[in-house]
Amino acid sequence: MVTALGGTETIRGEPLIYTEGIYSVEFNTGLQDWEMDDAEKIIRWLKGSGPFFGVAGIMLVSGPPRQGKGVFSNVLAWKIKRYFKNKHILRDDRPTSLFGDYTLFNEDTLMADVADMSEVAESELPREARKAKDKVKLQQSVEKWRSERGMILLQDSVMLKDEFWKDMNKRRPMNPMNLVFGGLIKMWGHLDMLLMGVVQSYHDLDRFTCLPWVSHHAKCTWCSDTPSTVTVNLYHVRWSEGRQKLIPVSAKPTRIFIDGNKPRKELDGMRYFDIFNSKSTPNLASLGRTEQHGDYGWHRQDSERR
Repeated sequence: MVTALGGTETIRGEPLIYTEGIYSVEFNTGLQDWEMDDAEKIIRWLKGSGPFFGVAGIMLVSGPPRQGKGVFSNVLAWKIKRYFKNKHILRDDRPTSLFGDYTLFNEDTLMADVADMSEVAESELPREARKAKDKVKLQQSVEKWRSERGMILLQDSVMLKDEFWKDMNKRRPMNPMNLVFGGLIKMWGHLDMLLMGVVQSYHDLDRFTCLPWVSHHAKCTWCSDTPSTVTVNLYHVRWSEGRQKLIPVSAKPTRIFIDGNKPRKELDGMRYFDIFNSKSTPNLASLGRTEQHGDYGWHRQDSERR
């Protein structure tokens, strides 16, 4: 069976592969038709109106506190792992057991791994280098880890960073995570890596090592007229050095709706809320209408509901 997708073809045979140009992605076997349709929608979201670069990119997930950023990022990571072959999850927090397999990857695990590879005590590696000798020591240790282990760990990964604002903060350039991502983030296309960084405002992020490589910006807010549902405006963006801001590359975003409280048959009747640890949904009535989306404004257009 052949279906159209963005002007190219998806072949549903064995194996199930979507290919465009030099990039391709293989679907997991045993997916039902509705799951294949859902997987193809994810490809459309990531592809937009431009070329296909695989299930990859640097995506910022932003919004004020308690506006559904965790719902969108966790659901997308879980679906990608479920739908696409060889994709593994790295994350800096611990989800519920319902989420399934993942690898914990945060500053603590990084420093332990760097120390193990360098054969030095973890306590001997500075967490935040300030002195010249500390900076050199930290940079050398992290660079060795990045070139020998980091490339392997991040290959074909979906990385969910709930504290990305801290890892790539412009005021902490010598943070170990900043050093790691400063060298790897620009290689997302070679690594087939999708990094989802959760932030409240992207203006906190480093404009030298992070923002120039951002490809997607998902702006989240709770839907005021639909209970337990997050509205996501997903933009394809580029960094403007002259204007010092992210600029949309298409006229309209993709609008996505995700109901976190709906029982799901693929989760044996559990909800998307149950795949990660979060506080209960806020009182939506008290929030009022919050669809104004900062720099880009907001657009009414065809919706994709989940």
